[in-house]
Amino acid sequence: PSLSTGKEFSEKYAGETFELSYGTLNRFFGGLESVVGRPKVPVLKAMFEEHCLQSDSKLDFTTSNYGVTTQSWKEFAFVFLGEVPNSQDEVTWERVEDIADELEAFDPEKEDEAALGKLPDPVKEGWLNLVGQLKALESSSDSDVSQKVPELFLVLEDFAEVHDRHARAELLRLEKGSSAPKEASSKLKDPSEARQPLPLMHFCFEFWAMNKLLQLIKAPPLGVAEFVGVRLYTGPMFQKYNGVLRMFTGIQMMVDQWKRDCVDNKYTCTTHVINSALIKISKVQKAVKVFRGMSGG
Repeated sequence: PSLSTGKEFSEKYAGETFELSYGTLNRFFGGLESVVGRPKVPVLKAMFEEHCLQSDSKLDFTTSNYGVTTQSWKEFAFVFLGEVPNSQDEVTWERVEDIADELEAFDPEKEDEAALGKLPDPVKEGWLNLVGQLKALESSSDSDVSQKVPELFLVLEDFAEVHDRHARAELLRLEKGSSAPKEASSKLKDPSEARQPLPLMHFCFEFWAMNKLLQLIKAPPLGVAEFVGVRLYTGPMFQKYNGVLRMFTGIQMMVDQWKRDCVDNKYTCTTHVINSALIKISKVQKAVKVFRGMSGG
């Protein structure tokens, strides 16, 4: 017999599934605060507490994509310290605050040649090219700035990719192995592709340049907490953050997944910070159509 509807066709070949659901208008107009609550201040300290001092902080969870088995405090250390210590006790608020202050204060225009001298030649060349274009825009008209900033964001992306590639190559050259949780070997074509922790200050040039772009379009700067939030989101923590938001659908499978991975942690401040960062970063990019794929539904 023929399958007359898409629903029948889907049900014939699908295993365990779920249905998406829309939220209410009250939820929409209530914004993020109506879902996860109001963030605490200071925000960065609250993020530290959400990852390192909660009931799920030392709880193993495994990501559904690359099979990374890790813990929340380890991911916070991965992003902030560029290492995962043997003991969580080494990840202190005082240490985190010092690193955040250093990143916030970094200004390559005030640094001596020693700062640039530490960059490999291809990275330094890319940086000087980016800075030259940023400076040229400072005296441009608003219309020229609006047109050029999305193009310069792509230049910044290229610089960051080259910078990252050289840093990873140096770690491999020095055979500086990391104890940080890694992807399952079956998920990687080459072991050298495994993620490597880089200290937050590795990204000082990228952080400064992003805020220069935002300054050119007269937008608020990206804060350290926001930068850390999006860095965390691109790693294994995406599973917990997404789990929090999906839990509010009321779909039992998603509620159970949140309880399994997060216990009772809603990552309130982190969720607000990621949302804020994405809004800011979107201002320096070109608006394009995107498509969202689904699996399992």
